Amino acid sequence: ERHPWPVLLDEEAARAGHNVAAAKMAMGHRIRTLRARRAQVQAHIRRLKRAHSRLPAIESQVKTLEHRLAQASVARAGAALKKAEQRVLQGQAAHLTKRQLATHRRDVQAAQEKVGKAPEEAQKIQEQLERAAEEAQALKTRIHTDQIELDQLKQEIEVLDGELAEAQAEERRLDRLMSYLRRQALRKARAVFATAHRCYLADLSDQKFDVVVIDEASMLSVPLAMFAAGLGRGHTVVAGDFRQLGPISKTSATSADALDLAHSVFEMAGINQAVTAGVTVPDMTILREQHRMRPEIAEFVGSAFYPEAGLITSPEIGARPL
Repeated sequence: ERHPWPVLLDEEAARAGHNVAAAKMAMGHRIRTLRARRAQVQAHIRRLKRAHSRLPAIESQVKTLEHRLAQASVARAGAALKKAEQRVLQGQAAHLTKRQLATHRRDVQAAQEKVGKAPEEAQKIQEQLERAAEEAQALKTRIHTDQIELDQLKQEIEVLDGELAEAQAEERRLDRLMSYLRRQALRKARAVFATAHRCYLADLSDQKFDVVVIDEASMLSVPLAMFAAGLGRGHTVVAGDFRQLGPISKTSATSADALDLAHSVFEMAGINQAVTAGVTVPDMTILREQHRMRPEIAEFVGSAFYPEAGLITSPEIGARPL
């Protein structure tokens, strides 16, 4: 595999790795800053457009008020009164019934009331119309002024998008460089410590090791343990306590593949059952001496959970203060 970067000595690689990590952190901060500013600009653009969207409603209100003002004019009310009076005279001449004439007279009375109220009503509508017209004009002026700001904000969005693209490209370049430095360190390392899940990531997935040691193996699913073992050239040491918690799996499926995710290699190999039954398991070594607990606690743990092992306590434990 060819790389655009030179092969570095150990000290140079460590120094380069530190510098790349610092540069990547700074670039990540810049990307977050650019994204935050872009979000602020977009939010401001949305606020301006929401304010501008009120103009059609205000203009519609102006037209409605103009129509109402025309309807509320004194001349129109007087014309309506004159027509009502003519209907009364025509009704009298036509010898209409008293009920019919009473209806026409009520129309005349209502028209007279409208004529009396027409100036006041027209004044109120005129004031509303003036306020609405002023608001519409002010909003038009604001839209004209805001358009300059909107154009500037759109240009800033374009600049931010360009800078963001450059920053993301630089971040990807730094990721590739960091990956290269990791692989170079791995090729020179005598021992590599990593989590099991790290084994299928790019840094380790293409590496080969003389020996693979899997610790705390009871917590690993069978596929994950097999994948880790596959990084070795054939010699794998599996260490762990098969009487502790097994792998955590949320699947409710009952297929063989799903069961592999919920069981450890110890369970699949039948080691727990064999040890309980007193059957010797080839290639298995039991660590009988513990260096963690006081003898009194170890005695209970050994008898309750490991009766077959004959757990003993290291002499140094007795010298520890309580």
